[in-house]
Amino acid sequence: MEKEREIQGREERRRHKIKSKIQTRKETELRKKAEFETAERLRLEELRRSFDRQRRQDTRRLEKQAKTQIRELKIRQQEASEKATRQAEAREAHLEAIRAKVRPMVSSNPNRVLADTESWRSYLEATVETQKESKARNSLNLSNLFEKPITTFTNEQLLHDRRTRITTALFEAGLLNTNYARNILEQVPRSRQPPLLLQVSQTAPTSRPGRRPPLYFQETDIFHVKQMSK
Repeated sequence: MEKEREIQGREERRRHKIKSKIQTRKETELRKKAEFETAERLRLEELRRSFDRQRRQDTRRLEKQAKTQIRELKIRQQEASEKATRQAEAREAHLEAIRAKVRPMVSSNPNRVLADTESWRSYLEATVETQKESKARNSLNLSNLFEKPITTFTNEQLLHDRRTRITTALFEAGLLNTNYARNILEQVPRSRQPPLLLQVSQTAPTSRPGRRPPLYFQETDIFHVKQMSK
């Protein structure tokens, strides 16, 4: 019995020792785990603080850079505006100098608005000169015309012609365009025979040897044709 109790005692001490070791190991592992978690938490907090610090620095840097760019842009715009103003002033000064050279130096005269311009007066003078030249030319032509000898028939020569007297009488009686007047005028002989070159032969032309004779011969004397038609 004692031996069994001794064996049982040794077993209990062994188990207690094993439990103690297990408990100690568990506590050690839990402590290490807690220490790791604490260290990890501290590391993460430090990393977060570092990120926040870097973010704030980046934000300040970007804001400063943006302000610098805006200030430079305003400076460039101001310089461009001043340059454009200087160019406009220089151009206006140049134009004013040109206008001063060509500006008429005359006194104020409201009546000049209603007066004739130089171009209109020049036009009127040219028109008057042209009219004078035209009148002088026409008078010269008329004088030359009257100085030249008359090459037409006189009134005595016209009235001396019998056909002219008959035509005048028929015209005054209102019968000039009638068949009666035509018949009378055809029967009146001419006072002068036409030139030989204007006379038309009443006979057919003789055919030349070696040429065919014409197929027909047409009368060309107007009085003869009229008499034949009647």
